[in-house]
Amino acid sequence: MPQIECARCGRMTNTALCDWVDCIDTGKAARCYAAWDEVKKCWVEGCAVNDEDADWFSVKFAKKYHRGEK
Repeated sequence: MPQIECARCGRMTNTALCDWVDCIDTGKAARCYAAWDEVKKCWVEGCAVNDEDADWFSVKFAKKYHRGEK
């Protein structure tokens, strides 16, 4: 499994720009994400443990919609 540094979060990734696996500490997959914040009315981005119950978006998707593209 190749290990490169995520350009967004600095974590090690084994796939594309924003996917990373933190097996040593938690054993849980995590990824960079972007989601719409209803309170702030803007896209928020960061890295968090992947939660199957949450709405997760790719950063590419979020930036596209942040610019108003459909």
